[in-house]
Amino acid sequence: EEGFRKRYELVRRFEDGVNVMYTQKSMIYVMDWMLERSPWASQMDAQRVYAVGGSLGGGGALALGFHPPDRIAAVNSIVGRTCATYDGWISRMSYKQFGLDEMGIPTPHGVSIYDHLNLGKVIARNPGRDWPAVRMLNGKNDDIIVWQPIPSFYAAANQWGAPLNAYF
Repeated sequence: EEGFRKRYELVRRFEDGVNVMYTQKSMIYVMDWMLERSPWASQMDAQRVYAVGGSLGGGGALALGFHPPDRIAAVNSIVGRTCATYDGWISRMSYKQFGLDEMGIPTPHGVSIYDHLNLGKVIARNPGRDWPAVRMLNGKNDDIIVWQPIPSFYAAANQWGAPLNAYF
């Protein structure tokens, strides 16, 4: 009779849950549908799937390329975020979505959500893995996608052999 009522209260505490990356799951579902069941499936090569995006989409393209890396051939990220935290600073909205870093709220895979989102740590946890080729464009003076966490991602990629071309 009254329709939906908006409720601005926590249903349960962050610590009682698990962070599931539903956007990544949805993108993988669409990719699988395109490759296996779409009218164009016979014309597509599953070994040549590329993820491309800018800003928030650049971070999403990177995340899709590293979770799971065997499904994406290459990533082109224009000013994409490589993690949600750095040096104790949490990205503006991350804590509202994922809780605080100190809470250590897990993903279904058992690693904390912030470790899942930190692509430098993902590379370091999986040395020698066959990563997709990555091309990134970042700005050192960007106020939104800040520079501070980017060098640690580059360092991890260089140390563990992820093919990376960086432009800044």
